[in-house]
Amino acid sequence: MLMETLVSNPAAFTREDAFGIMFYDKKACFIDPFVYVVTSDTKVWERGCGSGSAALGAYLAHSFGGSIKADIAQPGGIITVEAEMADGKLTNISIESKVVIVAQGKAYF
Repeated sequence: MLMETLVSNPAAFTREDAFGIMFYDKKACFIDPFVYVVTSDTKVWERGCGSGSAALGAYLAHSFGGSIKADIAQPGGIITVEAEMADGKLTNISIESKVVIVAQGKAYF
């Protein structure tokens, strides 16, 4: 599996302590975000990724050659991204989604 290869030797492609990778299914407009933290050996398949959705929106706008609005499906639901282009340059990007608080409390360190 690709993820096992990447997490077994992250120094081969990054010097960062953590990295994220998104798998993109173009046909379904679906992303599956994965995050790995080297120092704790933490591997998490995320339910959603706002920054990744924004990055995909920028890519889609650039590929289309103009402004776009797209619903990016991911395991936790839909994030809508709007990317505006003017004169071949990205001028604005925004994301929107429904957010539900599922737990609250205090964290102790």
